[in-house]
Amino acid sequence: VILIRFARMEGHISETSLQASLFTKLSLFIIIQIFFVSAITGSILGVLEELKDDAINVIVNLLAGSLPDQATYFMQYVIIQTTLGTALELLRIMPLIESSIRSRTGPNLTQKERDSVWMGLHPVSSPKEFDYATFLSERILYFMVVFVYNPLSPVTCFIVAINFLISTAVYRHQFIFIYPPTNDTGGKLFPTAMNFLLSSIVIAQITIWGVLGLKKGAAQLPFMVLLMFMTLLFGVYIGQQHFKVAEYLPSTECALVDKQNSSRLVSLEFLKDMYLQPSLKCKTLYPNNLSKETFMDTLLKYETNEPSKY
Repeated sequence: VILIRFARMEGHISETSLQASLFTKLSLFIIIQIFFVSAITGSILGVLEELKDDAINVIVNLLAGSLPDQATYFMQYVIIQTTLGTALELLRIMPLIESSIRSRTGPNLTQKERDSVWMGLHPVSSPKEFDYATFLSERILYFMVVFVYNPLSPVTCFIVAINFLISTAVYRHQFIFIYPPTNDTGGKLFPTAMNFLLSSIVIAQITIWGVLGLKKGAAQLPFMVLLMFMTLLFGVYIGQQHFKVAEYLPSTECALVDKQNSSRLVSLEFLKDMYLQPSLKCKTLYPNNLSKETFMDTLLKYETNEPSKY
């Protein structure tokens, strides 16, 4: 609720932009609060003094030492979300409670009034729209868990895969039968999700780098540096090759669309040169095409506010 209020204060002009902003804030909050805080809180108190001297190495070593010990915790977290979360989604307990309150309060004289939303309370016949920002931010956390813990605890990959399989079946049912259709978001959430995924990969590589350093794996460290460089290079590549193309239609595509439209519509050649802007009808005067007499005449007319013959 607080984050959505902050997002509304930013002045977004569409609901899609608002959801994209909320998605960014929720993802950052969940990653920091659930992932990093739970993994580092138990170990950070003993290294506060060392942080003042060499913060970067201490943080890397802290991640490398504390994150592997948290693999069981995050596997249990994903299992609980898979079982309890999907069960609550199918049973829809909270919407049923809300609709029960709505049926006993507000205007209920006609069927139209009974199906309407009153004071934020939705009846069963008018469910809320799907909250994409909250749903996707939780999935970003799952990807973070997979990328970080899969090299350290491979069973994590299978648990998250089971979560995605069950979630696919459950939410396919919900989208078909429960949630009302919404407007197309235009892919506003996709660039943010991709940036979070690339950041998750980089964090996982930094963690593996720290683990190899603690395990005295000096021979593998140069390959991790190369892998991290390739990941960052891929992030730059996809930002240039996809995001800009998705935001602005390429000129080649524009020309193709114009060519297709020109063959379908009536020819507009008769409109050529039919209208010329007044500013284009006047000769543009530059210093290199002005004689001394023309320049003096123009300057004199300008100072006396009289129209010049040029």
